[in-house]
Amino acid sequence: MQKENPNRAGRTCHERMLRLIQALIVGFVLNPAAANAEARRRFTLDYQGAASCPTEAQLLAEVQRRAPSAERVRGGQAEVRALLTIAPNGERQLGIIDIASTEGSTHREVEADDCAEVVRALALILAMAIDPDAGSSFRASESSAAIEPPRERPRRAAPVTSSREIWWAAGASIGLTGGVAPSPSLGESLLLELGRGHQPGGSAHVRLAGLHAHGSAIAHAGSADFDLLGLRAASCPYRIGVKLTLSGCASFDWGRLQGRGSHTSAAQSSSAAWLAPGGFVDAELRALPWLRLQLELGALFPLARDRFYFGPDETVHRIPSVAGYGGLNVLVGG
Repeated sequence: MQKENPNRAGRTCHERMLRLIQALIVGFVLNPAAANAEARRRFTLDYQGAASCPTEAQLLAEVQRRAPSAERVRGGQAEVRALLTIAPNGERQLGIIDIASTEGSTHREVEADDCAEVVRALALILAMAIDPDAGSSFRASESSAAIEPPRERPRRAAPVTSSREIWWAAGASIGLTGGVAPSPSLGESLLLELGRGHQPGGSAHVRLAGLHAHGSAIAHAGSADFDLLGLRAASCPYRIGVKLTLSGCASFDWGRLQGRGSHTSAAQSSSAAWLAPGGFVDAELRALPWLRLQLELGALFPLARDRFYFGPDETVHRIPSVAGYGGLNVLVGG
Protein backbone atom coordinates (compact mmCIF):
# COMPACT_ATOMS: atom_id res chain seq x y z
CA MET A 1 0.00 0.00 0.00
CA GLN A 2 1.36 3.43 -1.08
CA LYS A 3 0.73 6.76 0.48
CA GLU A 4 -0.40 9.63 -1.75
CA ASN A 5 1.69 12.80 -1.65
CA PRO A 6 -0.70 15.79 -1.31
CA ASN A 7 1.92 18.25 -2.67
CA ARG A 8 2.34 16.22 -5.87
CA ALA A 9 -1.42 16.05 -6.43
CA GLY A 10 -1.65 19.84 -6.13
CA ARG A 11 1.09 20.36 -8.68
CA THR A 12 -0.64 18.01 -11.15
CA CYS A 13 -3.93 19.90 -10.84
CA HIS A 14 -2.12 23.20 -11.33
CA GLU A 15 -0.45 21.94 -14.52
CA ARG A 16 -3.79 20.82 -15.91
CA MET A 17 -5.29 24.26 -15.30
CA LEU A 18 -2.35 25.88 -17.15
CA ARG A 19 -2.88 23.60 -20.16
CA LEU A 20 -6.62 24.46 -20.21
CA ILE A 21 -5.87 28.19 -20.14
CA GLN A 22 -3.35 27.78 -22.98
CA ALA A 23 -5.92 25.89 -25.05
CA LEU A 24 -8.48 28.66 -24.50
CA ILE A 25 -5.95 31.30 -25.56
CA VAL A 26 -5.16 29.37 -28.74
CA GLY A 27 -8.88 28.99 -29.50
CA PHE A 28 -9.77 32.67 -29.01
CA VAL A 29 -6.64 34.19 -30.53
CA LEU A 30 -5.31 31.87 -33.18
CA ASN A 31 -8.64 30.72 -34.68
CA PRO A 32 -9.85 34.24 -35.57
CA ALA A 33 -6.45 34.88 -37.11
CA ALA A 34 -6.84 31.75 -39.20
CA ALA A 35 -10.30 32.87 -40.32
CA ASN A 36 -9.00 36.30 -41.23
CA ALA A 37 -6.13 34.73 -43.12
CA GLU A 38 -8.52 34.01 -45.99
CA ALA A 39 -7.51 36.38 -48.80
CA ARG A 40 -10.06 39.04 -49.65
CA ARG A 41 -11.04 39.36 -53.31
CA ARG A 42 -10.21 42.84 -54.54
CA PHE A 43 -12.10 44.36 -57.45
CA THR A 44 -12.33 47.61 -59.41
CA LEU A 45 -15.61 49.05 -60.65
CA ASP A 46 -16.50 51.55 -63.37
CA TYR A 47 -20.24 52.23 -63.22
CA GLN A 48 -22.17 54.38 -65.72
CA GLY A 49 -25.91 54.72 -65.25
CA ALA A 50 -28.71 57.22 -65.74
CA ALA A 51 -29.70 59.60 -62.95
CA SER A 52 -32.89 57.61 -62.36
CA CYS A 53 -30.91 54.39 -61.71
CA PRO A 54 -29.59 53.27 -58.31
CA THR A 55 -26.37 54.98 -57.30
CA GLU A 56 -22.90 53.45 -57.35
CA ALA A 57 -22.99 53.25 -53.53
CA GLN A 58 -26.18 51.17 -53.68
CA LEU A 59 -24.62 48.89 -56.29
CA LEU A 60 -21.51 48.41 -54.13
CA ALA A 61 -23.63 47.63 -51.08
CA GLU A 62 -25.52 45.02 -53.10
CA VAL A 63 -22.30 43.37 -54.31
CA GLN A 64 -20.69 43.31 -50.85
CA ARG A 65 -23.86 41.97 -49.25
CA ARG A 66 -23.79 39.08 -51.68
CA ALA A 67 -19.99 38.60 -51.49
CA PRO A 68 -18.70 39.71 -48.04
CA SER A 69 -15.12 38.90 -49.08
CA ALA A 70 -15.25 41.52 -51.84
CA GLU A 71 -13.05 44.59 -51.37
CA ARG A 72 -13.39 47.50 -53.78
CA VAL A 73 -10.07 49.16 -54.68
CA ARG A 74 -9.31 52.12 -56.93
CA GLY A 75 -6.47 51.21 -59.27
CA GLY A 76 -3.60 48.98 -58.36
CA GLN A 77 -3.77 45.21 -58.33
CA ALA A 78 -7.20 43.59 -58.34
CA GLU A 79 -8.37 40.05 -59.02
CA VAL A 80 -11.55 41.27 -60.76
CA ARG A 81 -12.12 44.35 -62.96
CA ALA A 82 -15.66 45.27 -63.94
CA LEU A 83 -17.25 47.82 -66.31
CA LEU A 84 -21.04 48.32 -65.95
CA THR A 85 -23.14 50.46 -68.28
CA ILE A 86 -26.91 51.01 -68.15
CA ALA A 87 -28.73 52.94 -70.90
CA PRO A 88 -32.31 53.24 -72.16
CA ASN A 89 -33.30 50.84 -74.94
CA GLY A 90 -36.65 52.07 -76.12
CA GLU A 91 -39.06 51.74 -73.18
CA ARG A 92 -36.74 49.31 -71.35
CA GLN A 93 -33.34 49.49 -69.68
CA LEU A 94 -30.31 47.65 -71.11
CA GLY A 95 -27.41 46.78 -68.81
CA ILE A 96 -24.02 45.63 -70.08
CA ILE A 97 -21.25 44.22 -67.87
CA ASP A 98 -17.72 43.31 -68.91
CA ILE A 99 -15.59 41.47 -66.34
CA ALA A 100 -11.88 40.68 -66.57
CA SER A 101 -10.44 38.39 -63.89
CA THR A 102 -7.67 35.88 -63.35
CA GLU A 103 -10.12 33.17 -64.48
CA GLY A 104 -10.84 34.88 -67.84
CA SER A 105 -13.23 37.49 -69.26
CA THR A 106 -17.05 37.69 -69.23
CA HIS A 107 -19.55 39.76 -71.23
CA ARG A 108 -23.22 39.81 -70.24
CA GLU A 109 -26.28 41.86 -71.24
CA VAL A 110 -29.42 42.22 -69.12
CA GLU A 111 -32.66 43.93 -70.18
CA ALA A 112 -35.63 44.77 -67.96
CA ASP A 113 -38.44 47.29 -67.57
CA ASP A 114 -36.95 48.83 -64.43
CA CYS A 115 -33.39 50.07 -63.88
CA ALA A 116 -33.32 48.65 -60.34
CA GLU A 117 -33.99 45.15 -61.72
CA VAL A 118 -31.06 45.54 -64.11
CA VAL A 119 -28.77 46.68 -61.27
CA ARG A 120 -29.79 43.71 -59.11
CA ALA A 121 -28.97 41.28 -61.92
CA LEU A 122 -25.62 42.94 -62.71
CA ALA A 123 -24.71 42.99 -59.01
CA LEU A 124 -25.34 39.24 -58.79
CA ILE A 125 -23.18 38.59 -61.88
CA LEU A 126 -20.33 40.67 -60.43
CA ALA A 127 -20.66 39.14 -56.96
CA MET A 128 -20.50 35.59 -58.37
CA ALA A 129 -17.42 36.54 -60.41
CA ILE A 130 -15.80 37.61 -57.12
CA ASP A 131 -17.20 34.76 -55.01
CA PRO A 132 -18.88 31.78 -56.78
CA ASP A 133 -20.90 31.07 -53.59
CA ALA A 134 -22.40 34.57 -53.53
CA GLY A 135 -25.73 33.45 -55.00
CA SER A 136 -26.44 30.95 -52.20
CA SER A 137 -25.34 33.05 -49.22
CA PHE A 138 -27.46 36.10 -49.86
CA ARG A 139 -30.76 37.20 -48.32
CA ALA A 140 -32.97 38.39 -51.14
CA SER A 141 -35.28 40.38 -48.89
CA GLU A 142 -32.40 42.66 -47.84
CA SER A 143 -31.43 43.12 -51.49
CA SER A 144 -34.82 44.35 -52.61
CA ALA A 145 -34.96 46.97 -49.89
CA ALA A 146 -31.38 48.16 -50.43
CA ILE A 147 -31.25 48.47 -54.20
CA GLU A 148 -34.55 50.24 -54.88
CA PRO A 149 -33.92 53.83 -56.01
CA PRO A 150 -35.71 56.55 -54.04
CA ARG A 151 -39.16 57.29 -55.36
CA GLU A 152 -41.38 60.27 -54.82
CA ARG A 153 -44.85 59.70 -53.49
CA PRO A 154 -47.36 60.78 -56.14
CA ARG A 155 -49.43 63.74 -55.04
CA ARG A 156 -52.39 62.82 -57.22
CA ALA A 157 -53.36 60.24 -59.78
CA ALA A 158 -52.25 61.06 -63.30
CA PRO A 159 -52.40 59.20 -66.60
CA VAL A 160 -49.21 57.29 -67.42
CA THR A 161 -47.58 58.31 -70.70
CA SER A 162 -44.72 56.57 -72.45
CA SER A 163 -41.41 58.35 -73.02
CA ARG A 164 -41.09 59.65 -76.59
CA GLU A 165 -38.06 61.88 -76.42
CA ILE A 166 -36.73 63.46 -79.61
CA TRP A 167 -33.46 62.01 -80.92
CA TRP A 168 -31.18 62.49 -83.91
CA ALA A 169 -28.47 60.44 -85.61
CA ALA A 170 -25.93 60.88 -88.40
CA GLY A 171 -24.11 58.32 -90.49
CA ALA A 172 -23.03 57.01 -93.86
CA SER A 173 -24.08 54.28 -96.28
CA ILE A 174 -22.51 52.21 -99.05
CA GLY A 175 -24.19 49.84 -101.47
CA LEU A 176 -25.36 49.15 -105.02
CA THR A 177 -27.87 51.24 -106.97
CA GLY A 178 -29.81 50.34 -110.09
CA GLY A 179 -30.97 52.66 -112.86
CA VAL A 180 -27.89 54.88 -112.90
CA ALA A 181 -26.16 52.76 -115.57
CA PRO A 182 -27.04 49.58 -117.45
CA SER A 183 -25.47 47.51 -114.62
CA PRO A 184 -25.66 48.11 -110.82
CA SER A 185 -23.55 51.07 -109.76
CA LEU A 186 -21.57 51.69 -106.60
CA GLY A 187 -23.37 54.24 -104.44
CA GLU A 188 -22.63 56.04 -101.21
CA SER A 189 -24.57 58.54 -99.14
CA LEU A 190 -24.49 60.68 -96.01
CA LEU A 191 -27.47 60.31 -93.67
CA LEU A 192 -29.22 62.51 -91.13
CA GLU A 193 -32.13 61.11 -89.13
CA LEU A 194 -34.58 62.74 -86.74
CA GLY A 195 -37.15 60.83 -84.71
CA ARG A 196 -39.25 60.67 -81.59
CA GLY A 197 -39.26 57.50 -79.50
CA HIS A 198 -37.93 54.02 -80.27
CA GLN A 199 -40.93 51.95 -79.20
CA PRO A 200 -42.54 49.50 -81.65
CA GLY A 201 -45.57 50.59 -83.63
CA GLY A 202 -46.23 54.00 -85.11
CA SER A 203 -43.22 56.32 -84.95
CA ALA A 204 -42.28 59.81 -86.07
CA HIS A 205 -39.06 59.17 -87.99
CA VAL A 206 -37.67 61.10 -90.97
CA ARG A 207 -34.40 60.85 -92.89
CA LEU A 208 -32.52 63.08 -95.33
CA ALA A 209 -29.72 61.55 -97.42
CA GLY A 210 -27.25 63.03 -99.86
CA LEU A 211 -26.72 60.54 -102.71
CA HIS A 212 -23.92 59.80 -105.12
CA ALA A 213 -23.60 56.83 -107.49
CA HIS A 214 -21.22 56.09 -110.34
CA GLY A 215 -21.52 53.61 -113.16
CA SER A 216 -20.22 53.05 -116.69
CA ALA A 217 -21.13 51.34 -119.94
CA ILE A 218 -19.39 50.33 -123.16
CA ALA A 219 -20.98 50.56 -126.63
CA HIS A 220 -19.72 50.07 -130.18
CA ALA A 221 -19.26 53.81 -130.64
CA GLY A 222 -17.43 54.42 -127.35
CA SER A 223 -17.67 54.38 -123.56
CA ALA A 224 -19.87 56.32 -121.19
CA ASP A 225 -19.61 57.24 -117.50
CA PHE A 226 -22.66 58.10 -115.42
CA ASP A 227 -22.83 60.03 -112.13
CA LEU A 228 -25.91 60.60 -110.03
CA LEU A 229 -26.07 63.43 -107.50
CA GLY A 230 -29.27 63.84 -105.54
CA LEU A 231 -31.20 64.02 -102.29
CA ARG A 232 -33.54 61.43 -100.80
CA ALA A 233 -36.19 62.37 -98.27
CA ALA A 234 -37.83 59.49 -96.42
CA SER A 235 -40.40 58.90 -93.72
CA CYS A 236 -40.58 55.68 -91.69
CA PRO A 237 -43.96 55.66 -89.92
CA TYR A 238 -43.93 52.10 -88.53
CA ARG A 239 -41.42 49.80 -86.83
CA ILE A 240 -41.42 46.29 -85.33
CA GLY A 241 -39.13 45.05 -82.55
CA VAL A 242 -36.88 46.72 -79.95
CA LYS A 243 -33.22 45.71 -80.20
CA LEU A 244 -33.55 44.19 -83.70
CA THR A 245 -36.14 46.22 -85.58
CA LEU A 246 -37.80 46.31 -89.00
CA SER A 247 -39.03 49.62 -90.43
CA GLY A 248 -41.11 50.35 -93.53
CA CYS A 249 -40.35 53.68 -95.22
CA ALA A 250 -41.57 55.80 -98.14
CA SER A 251 -39.10 57.99 -100.04
CA PHE A 252 -38.68 60.48 -102.86
CA ASP A 253 -35.47 61.19 -104.83
CA TRP A 254 -34.62 64.27 -106.81
CA GLY A 255 -31.35 65.13 -108.51
CA ARG A 256 -29.43 65.00 -111.82
CA LEU A 257 -27.99 62.05 -113.73
CA GLN A 258 -25.05 63.09 -115.89
CA GLY A 259 -23.54 61.03 -118.70
CA ARG A 260 -20.13 61.66 -120.29
CA GLY A 261 -18.90 60.04 -123.48
CA SER A 262 -15.29 58.92 -123.98
CA HIS A 263 -13.21 56.95 -126.49
CA THR A 264 -15.36 58.31 -129.27
CA SER A 265 -15.26 61.12 -131.79
CA ALA A 266 -16.74 64.44 -130.65
CA ALA A 267 -17.33 63.23 -127.08
CA GLN A 268 -20.06 65.13 -125.24
CA SER A 269 -21.78 65.14 -121.87
CA SER A 270 -25.44 65.58 -121.06
CA SER A 271 -27.68 65.29 -118.01
CA ALA A 272 -31.23 64.30 -117.19
CA ALA A 273 -33.58 64.97 -114.29
CA TRP A 274 -33.75 62.23 -111.64
CA LEU A 275 -37.18 62.22 -110.01
CA ALA A 276 -38.19 58.96 -108.36
CA PRO A 277 -40.70 58.05 -105.66
CA GLY A 278 -39.99 54.77 -103.90
CA GLY A 279 -39.91 52.80 -100.71
CA PHE A 280 -37.54 50.67 -98.66
CA VAL A 281 -37.30 48.34 -95.66
CA ASP A 282 -34.67 48.70 -92.94
CA ALA A 283 -33.47 45.85 -90.71
CA GLU A 284 -31.70 47.57 -87.82
CA LEU A 285 -29.45 46.17 -85.09
CA ARG A 286 -28.46 48.33 -82.12
CA ALA A 287 -24.88 47.15 -81.64
CA LEU A 288 -24.21 49.68 -78.85
CA PRO A 289 -26.42 52.23 -77.10
CA TRP A 290 -25.00 54.88 -79.47
CA LEU A 291 -24.33 52.73 -82.59
CA ARG A 292 -26.90 51.32 -85.04
CA LEU A 293 -26.34 49.12 -88.09
CA GLN A 294 -28.98 48.98 -90.83
CA LEU A 295 -29.44 46.71 -93.83
CA GLU A 296 -31.55 48.58 -96.38
CA LEU A 297 -33.37 47.22 -99.44
CA GLY A 298 -35.56 49.42 -101.63
CA ALA A 299 -37.10 50.18 -105.00
CA LEU A 300 -37.43 53.35 -107.09
CA PHE A 301 -39.91 54.31 -109.80
CA PRO A 302 -38.27 57.04 -111.95
CA LEU A 303 -40.71 59.54 -113.45
CA ALA A 304 -38.34 60.73 -116.21
CA ARG A 305 -37.01 57.98 -118.49
CA ASP A 306 -34.42 59.83 -120.55
CA ARG A 307 -31.98 57.90 -122.74
CA PHE A 308 -28.28 58.45 -123.39
CA TYR A 309 -26.97 57.54 -126.87
CA PHE A 310 -24.08 57.83 -129.30
CA GLY A 311 -24.92 59.30 -132.70
CA PRO A 312 -26.53 58.60 -134.94
CA ASP A 313 -28.76 56.33 -132.82
CA GLU A 314 -26.94 53.86 -130.57
CA THR A 315 -28.55 53.90 -127.12
CA VAL A 316 -26.04 53.24 -124.36
CA HIS A 317 -28.43 53.65 -121.41
CA ARG A 318 -32.08 54.43 -120.74
CA ILE A 319 -33.42 55.20 -117.26
CA PRO A 320 -35.68 52.22 -116.38
CA SER A 321 -39.20 52.39 -115.02
CA VAL A 322 -38.22 50.39 -111.91
CA ALA A 323 -34.82 50.28 -110.20
CA GLY A 324 -33.71 48.52 -107.06
CA TYR A 325 -31.00 49.32 -104.54
CA GLY A 326 -29.49 48.01 -101.33
CA GLY A 327 -26.79 48.92 -98.87
CA LEU A 328 -25.39 48.98 -95.36
CA ASN A 329 -25.95 52.03 -93.15
CA VAL A 330 -23.90 52.95 -90.06
CA LEU A 331 -25.48 55.52 -87.74
CA VAL A 332 -24.13 57.19 -84.61
CA GLY A 333 -26.53 58.70 -82.07
CA GLY A 334 -30.22 58.20 -81.53
